[in-house]
Amino acid sequence: MLALAIVGIVVLLAALTMAHRSPFAPTLVRALGALLGLALLAASSFNSVFFYAEPGFKYHVRTIFGEEKMVDTVGYAPHWFGRINAWKNAM
Repeated sequence: MLALAIVGIVVLLAALTMAHRSPFAPTLVRALGALLGLALLAASSFNSVFFYAEPGFKYHVRTIFGEEKMVDTVGYAPHWFGRINAWKNAM
């Protein structure tokens, strides 16, 4: 995922610096490069923001904002760069 973030930053910077050399409209190249770069950065941070809660487990989530919660539903849930502890339901 780090490589995806680096590629996103490189695409973003390339679009901003090379837009004036393009035969297309500079604003179009700049806008498309910015959108692609931001999309790559968002995709690279997905695993840092969300986690998948599996069936048969409960999760204690502590976010970096100080919020603590318990997740017991199956599916994706946010943890906002925080910590997760998994507990089996059978305990």
